[in-house]
Amino acid sequence: MNADQTLEPAPAQTHVLAAVQAHDALPETRLLDGEPSTVVALSRVLACTPERAWELLTTPEGLAAWSPCVPDRPLDSPGPAPLKENPEDDAVDGTVEVAESPARLVQRWGPEHLDWRLAPMDQGTQLDPVMHCISDEMAAACGAGWHVCLAVLEVLARGENAERVVGYDAFAYGWAGMNASYGAALGQSA
Repeated sequence: MNADQTLEPAPAQTHVLAAVQAHDALPETRLLDGEPSTVVALSRVLACTPERAWELLTTPEGLAAWSPCVPDRPLDSPGPAPLKENPEDDAVDGTVEVAESPARLVQRWGPEHLDWRLAPMDQGTQLDPVMHCISDEMAAACGAGWHVCLAVLEVLARGENAERVVGYDAFAYGWAGMNASYGAALGQSA
């Protein structure tokens, strides 16, 4: 890219944008101070069985469709699981700590800790991911990023097609505003 060009995110997928906008950045999210981390808890209902949600959450193919990082192996058993956003990127340390199909996955992703809980319900699967972040700033960024990624997951769980949204493309889905909202809830000044 030359100096005269500006970086523009890819156009938003309207059905994914609608899924992003269906959830407020804060009222459905609990932001709690943790020890020694900040905890961001999200909640979504996926229109699929817990087994299908587990597949989307633990297989490299499922994660490549919606997650910001993809492991080099299925996340269905404890142990190392390096993660990459793009195939050409350097791997980030990842570890599966708990894998209880199809109810709970606990993993580390670099310094962050993620605890995914799934429960069957009449409408499909209740998904409650909880992220333990190393700082309030990281918690705000993670909350906004996962908000967008979970919208893609919701669309896929309904059986619709959607493209994964990573990196700068998240700006087309309101990432910057959500990051500011999460930050404000954590007491960060604008």
